[in-house]
Amino acid sequence: MRLFISATNIRPITRIASRRSPGCSTIAGQDLPGFRDQTLAYFAVMHALMTKLLPLQAVAFGLPADYLVNHEGFKPMNCTLRLLNYPPRVTENQGQYGIGPHTDFGYCTLLAQAKKPGLEILTKSGEWVQAPAHDGMLLYNNADLLQRWTNDRWRSAPHRVFNLEGDERYSIPFFISPRWDVQLECLPTCQSADDPPKYRPISRAEYQAELKRTVYELPGKGS
Repeated sequence: MRLFISATNIRPITRIASRRSPGCSTIAGQDLPGFRDQTLAYFAVMHALMTKLLPLQAVAFGLPADYLVNHEGFKPMNCTLRLLNYPPRVTENQGQYGIGPHTDFGYCTLLAQAKKPGLEILTKSGEWVQAPAHDGMLLYNNADLLQRWTNDRWRSAPHRVFNLEGDERYSIPFFISPRWDVQLECLPTCQSADDPPKYRPISRAEYQAELKRTVYELPGKGS
């Protein structure tokens, strides 16, 4: 199955890397005056916003407000800004995903999206529902490591994207992850004698290695 999307990843200060999907084009930042400066300024604002959200989340977990900010996993936060373009919907691509069903593998995602339908979220009851897209609002999404860290109390919801209209669709997800090397154990307030940890401690690097084995190893093939 082909995925119809183009993406540019931005990480702190040092590099801008582009990746092209079949049938799509990627606009190089150096061809757009002011593109790099404005994008990195947006990155900095989103990083600052997440720093303010961490204390709120800690309190929601029943922890001291500074627990996550001071956790080794966020010293520093690992963030990626992705600029996504979904080409116009055409008849021959009917039923094709912009992005197929998946969960985000990090800690959480903050998403800025155009006011166009397309993003769908899978509910616990197994129903795909359309995510809202409003002016001046960001969509927040839990990711896999947060679900593990909270012992399934905060769910990493599967989601997918279709471009449902005849023109281009854009979205700008800001992915937040912990450091690669820090072991994440079940938070102390998310476990009890009646609800012990469901997952072993794991680092982001270990978790992503497990995901790659799951995605790329075919049944019946040796490792």
